[in-house]
Amino acid sequence: MRNRSLRIFVSVALSIVSQACLAQLDSTIIDKLRISGFFENQLLGQVQHSEYSMTNYNLLRLNLNAKIDDKVSFFGNINYRTFHGRTQQNTLNFLPKRVVSDYINELGQPYKEVADGFTNPLNDGFLFDNAYVTIYADKVNVRIGKQQLPWGTGYIWNPTNVFQARNMLDPTYELVGVNAVKVEYLLSNQATFTGVMNVSEQFENSNYAIKLKNHINGFDVSLSHVYFQYSTTDMYTFTELKEQKHQIGADFSGSIGGFGVYGEGAYRMDASKSNTTDSNFLNALVGLNYYFPNGLYMFGEYYFNQNGISTHENYNINDWMNYLGPYAEGLGKHYLFYGINSPFGTNWNISTFLLWNISDGSYMVYPRVEYSVGNNTEIISQLFLPYGRHYTTEFGSGGVGGMIRIRVYF
Repeated sequence: MRNRSLRIFVSVALSIVSQACLAQLDSTIIDKLRISGFFENQLLGQVQHSEYSMTNYNLLRLNLNAKIDDKVSFFGNINYRTFHGRTQQNTLNFLPKRVVSDYINELGQPYKEVADGFTNPLNDGFLFDNAYVTIYADKVNVRIGKQQLPWGTGYIWNPTNVFQARNMLDPTYELVGVNAVKVEYLLSNQATFTGVMNVSEQFENSNYAIKLKNHINGFDVSLSHVYFQYSTTDMYTFTELKEQKHQIGADFSGSIGGFGVYGEGAYRMDASKSNTTDSNFLNALVGLNYYFPNGLYMFGEYYFNQNGISTHENYNINDWMNYLGPYAEGLGKHYLFYGINSPFGTNWNISTFLLWNISDGSYMVYPRVEYSVGNNTEIISQLFLPYGRHYTTEFGSGGVGGMIRIRVYF
């Protein structure tokens, strides 16, 4: 009986101690953890090949931000998204009919059998955009986990950034983070050295990058080197083509006479011993912007893509599929982007953008209206108006579309 009573006493005592410890721990966590986020609903409609489609999604995002102590912090966000309307997207429906027809004829297979391999479902579910720990030291910061790697100075193109590619028709939207280890070392008050490793299946195929950034005579200037795996897909043989490449990059930003000037460029070279100049190419851009006293903002970019194609008549299925892939270098060689933004009152913001493929003569105009409802709610509407003399051009092949998005922050 005594032993049984002792066991009961010890069990109760341990329970009380554990509950007290958990309460203290919960209190500590609650004191350090900051929760924020937003709810977003977007409706997208488009006419493609005389067929109208609509896709709608709901997105709930929770941001978790915690300063563990003076040396360690954590940030992450959890997204949950549900899709409605057309939730099956077939890539072939967005390509020129001539390109698809030539592809089907080359394969010699029924259209439906080929098309089934290009169907991409939009699935409901959870997604981590970011989840990383940052460790602070005297002159060194180390960030580990899924994170943003915002390299480059361009607004719509970033040739120096092989880790993330922007959506050219919505370049300011948040990007999914990259799983990486990033080390930043402060060389001086104005100079920083950055190293990045993005792990692949094999150590030798992982991506490595270093960058040296400095402030010189009013300009921020960076030099970088990246060793990475450049992947493309041959849609005729259904094989993935992987090449190890070296990339030498540079970017700058500053102002001259009240005008903002910026630019970046990247020269990519085949890292194999059988290196040929045919596999080496340059991507570069230069940009200019200006703020008027009344708040009007104008900017423009010229982009050169040496790996692009001179005429739309030579676009094939591989060009289109790799254009929709992770690097999004563009189909043509020469591009021009122009934007103008003007605030109206305290709640309205109106913009118009022009994206022009100079090589094939096609362009996209997309006006955008933003309205703020109070301090925590914004409504954005945007049209997509493609133009091109030939349906096989980059933007002439697209259909008219529109988007409306509402976001509520909390």
